[in-house]
Amino acid sequence: LSKPPKQKFTQPSPHLWSTTPIVPPHIGHKKVLVTGAAGFIGSHVAHALLDRGDEVIIVDEMNDYYDVRVKENNLKLLREKADQIAPGKGKDVLTIYNGDINNQTLMHHIFQHHHPLPWVCHLAARAGVRPSIQDPLLYVQANVRGTTSMLQYSKDYNVINTVVASSSSVYGESDSTYFSEAEDVNMPVSPYASTKRAGELISY
Repeated sequence: LSKPPKQKFTQPSPHLWSTTPIVPPHIGHKKVLVTGAAGFIGSHVAHALLDRGDEVIIVDEMNDYYDVRVKENNLKLLREKADQIAPGKGKDVLTIYNGDINNQTLMHHIFQHHHPLPWVCHLAARAGVRPSIQDPLLYVQANVRGTTSMLQYSKDYNVINTVVASSSSVYGESDSTYFSEAEDVNMPVSPYASTKRAGELISY
């Protein structure tokens, strides 16, 4: 079957959201759960949160798609940052759990032990386009079930705000110069992209 033509975006499209109310920035001290914080993006998010004075709880299964040694070093740098902020009391501002977000026993323990935990930044995912073709069920488990689980925990524990990360892979074979949220992303080219798109839809 031939694919229908897709709309191309050759200019930025902020006008699409000109009537959308801007969410005011949150101020004051926060306790934030960051999943996948051993990775590149997650570790930078956790560092920024610590730097502005927030308490950070990390959950990461440390899967081996990316070099685990790099992830371990990222966590080491975060511990050093926490100790710098609170000398001798780094564990008061940073807690790290090595585990799977689909492990309900672990996750319920975390939410109960750190209650209230009103802020969640969900960055954990199984990455990789080509490996997802070889083992799509692994990606469904990690990315679709994982995101669904995080949304359910957020509901169960009255989380105020949950941020869910997606991926540029959802745009597939886009010919646009600029990615746009208005672009048709319903023709993914890999199981990985499909699972990330599913995460967007279930978070809607």
